[in-house]
Amino acid sequence: MNWESRDVSARQIHNISVLSDCYGYVRYFYPNSYVIDFDWTKFLMYSIHKIEPIQNDDDLKSALLELFKPLCPQISFSNNAVVTTEKIRTPYFAVEYKAIGSLAEMKSPIIRMTKDLDYSSNYSFKIDENIYVNFPLAVNILPAKTDSYTNLLKEINKIDEGGIGLFSALLNAESVKNANLIFKHLSYRMADLIIRKNIIQHFYPYFHEDGLQEIWDNKFENTITELAQVNNLSNYYLQICNFLSNVKDSHIQIWNTFSVGAVATYAPFYYPDLSAGFANDTCFVLHVGKEYDKQIKKGDVLVSINDRPIHEIIQQKLAFCPHSSYAAGLYRLSIFGNLFESTAKDAILNVAFKNSNNEPRKIQLKTNLSDSPVDRNTDFIKKDENGLVYINLCTDACTYENFTKYISILQSAKGIVFDVRGRPQPDVLSVISHFIHEKTELGNLLIPVIRFPNQENNEYTSAEKWCVVPAVSPESKEASKRNEYKTPLSIQIDKPLVFLSNEKTISFGESFIEMMKYYKVGTIVGMPTAGCNGDVTRFQMPAATFFMTYNKFLNRDGSQHHAVGVLPDVFSGMKIIDIQRNIDTQLETAKKLLQ
Repeated sequence: MNWESRDVSARQIHNISVLSDCYGYVRYFYPNSYVIDFDWTKFLMYSIHKIEPIQNDDDLKSALLELFKPLCPQISFSNNAVVTTEKIRTPYFAVEYKAIGSLAEMKSPIIRMTKDLDYSSNYSFKIDENIYVNFPLAVNILPAKTDSYTNLLKEINKIDEGGIGLFSALLNAESVKNANLIFKHLSYRMADLIIRKNIIQHFYPYFHEDGLQEIWDNKFENTITELAQVNNLSNYYLQICNFLSNVKDSHIQIWNTFSVGAVATYAPFYYPDLSAGFANDTCFVLHVGKEYDKQIKKGDVLVSINDRPIHEIIQQKLAFCPHSSYAAGLYRLSIFGNLFESTAKDAILNVAFKNSNNEPRKIQLKTNLSDSPVDRNTDFIKKDENGLVYINLCTDACTYENFTKYISILQSAKGIVFDVRGRPQPDVLSVISHFIHEKTELGNLLIPVIRFPNQENNEYTSAEKWCVVPAVSPESKEASKRNEYKTPLSIQIDKPLVFLSNEKTISFGESFIEMMKYYKVGTIVGMPTAGCNGDVTRFQMPAATFFMTYNKFLNRDGSQHHAVGVLPDVFSGMKIIDIQRNIDTQLETAKKLLQ
């Protein structure tokens, strides 16, 4: 089957946008127990076919009423807001989202409430300039299934999901490419976009901090136009990335896999054996494979790719890469290899660069790898000639068992530098217990309690504050068990400490650095952290499952951490001249503080 690709009119975009808003309000906030396992994707595909041809608002309201009445019996549509002062009496049923976990099934958890939360008997939500959708957010009696619901189920179950059996796929790989795959249907791509749009709008905790309330509808409508035109899997995947890149969340990861019945296919991308890094705004060569190491070196400065200036490529690629800050975005381009990626295997990239003598050079790269090469610092613990010890808390070798082998070295050190430029390993709490003098507790992590659309009237409860206590504390054994870190040896190490952090420090790493700074365990050196913290959840989708921040992290004084990060005590950015000389600028700054 060929991809269904075509133009969509302004009226069709308008109709899809109105459908999207109505879907978000009803699906996530109307308490209806019999739609818990309802196939909303098929419903949206069915609905899109119904509303696409409509040319006026009166017919659109009639169609929406016919579509949503079986799911929300109390729904109505009006030209103006229907205002009511009547309150719902207790007890009642309402939807409440709280601590949704690592996999968000988003099945509208209905709870029976006996406390009065001041629900009105009806709510009006504007879904167009002249259309309001009206229904209650709380009901005294849960709705019962109706014949109209049964008929709706019959209709949406007629929709062909496409897909292919495992046996057929194994016999003929081309059968996957040529199959009637669901994402080739324009109605599916629109339905998928609607679901993503509403997840962000109603559940992304920094929706307002990112200013999305000002641009989200417009970005959604622009993406409708783009998705209607796609004609291959890679382009479809990139348009999803482009839409979600408006969200300033470095936790967002979008899988490039797409379910096709019993098997899965994926949007392929290919990379050369070379990767880039960034020192402030300078893009340099970070990793060089053996195929190219005679022509280009680590630290050489990239100028252009296929005659396009590198700064233009960076800005273009950032538009497809969700990121919490500009520096964090550059780091994501680095680790994902976005600057050199190609949808074609063995594509030739003509790269211009300048070497350490500022001499212009050119090289041809071939995109023959299925994954971008990653430059990893595998060092764990090193002692230099001045008696200073370096500990990399982000390497796989950072286990507590390995750490204990170096305790005698640490006890004789003149100072210690902890490298937290990345994601610290789980045993970091056991390690740091030897260096603290008081209970050191997690900062301001909040769990949103969501009962109303558009994140209005959200409440927040404090997440359980895990902590670490000194290794020599009488409470050490119990605290390690309660907080799920390995019980440390009863040894105290008192040395001057410096912690390295930058835009690579994200999520748990930021919690850790914030704790070190707040409790004055040591001096923080480097650059601001990623500004992306709070627990992550996964939204399982048939195409391109994605991850997103769900809980909210604030500074201890209540100020914004998101997109700001933890600021260092001593600012130190990487310098390109140091990189070319294999010198770690930030590490050297830390050493000078300790000498």
